[in-house]
Amino acid sequence: MDDMLEYLNHYNLLPAQLDSDMTVSKYYQHSYLKEFKCPEIINRILLKILNANPGLGAPLNEQETRDFLTASKLNVHLGTVDGKGDANIHPAWYFYDASNDKIYVETSKQSKKTYNLRRKESVYFCIDDPNFPYKGVRGKGSVKIHEDINFNVPIAEKIMVKYLGNIEHPMAQALLDMQKKGQSIILEISPKYFSTWDDSKQ
Repeated sequence: MDDMLEYLNHYNLLPAQLDSDMTVSKYYQHSYLKEFKCPEIINRILLKILNANPGLGAPLNEQETRDFLTASKLNVHLGTVDGKGDANIHPAWYFYDASNDKIYVETSKQSKKTYNLRRKESVYFCIDDPNFPYKGVRGKGSVKIHEDINFNVPIAEKIMVKYLGNIEHPMAQALLDMQKKGQSIILEISPKYFSTWDDSKQ
């Protein structure tokens, strides 16, 4: 039994009928997965990756997906629904934490996306390279809104360093000041799946 299955077994998260020599991959193909009640554990064990463009290129594998999300300085485009039921698209900076496979976005408490996500916590997201050969990751997730300054500031700093190079940049200072005053929040996106493509894989 591999390390992750030992972890699940320790916390009594495995079906009693599961074979002791089953690997994580086989476990995820097993019919008992339908009865598994811990989606947070599932997401941490194995990314659910779909092929966004069957017949064109190929999907990114698990490590390639994490590498792309970590290294990319592209904007994430968030799709939300407003109070009238209309679709809204919001480009934003983001930080991807590979340790928990979550995406973090810094934004104002008064932003349209914050308002929309307080109403409905579902979000679509897309991060894609517009240069050929095209590559990208999109998906759907649930959102948790963080308003704790002590939680938010360190994540906001990581976002500033990623896009501006350091937290001394004037724009970084202005955005961090809003976080420290409680005027901004952090959106924590927990992806339900990643739909990926890489047109360089012909």
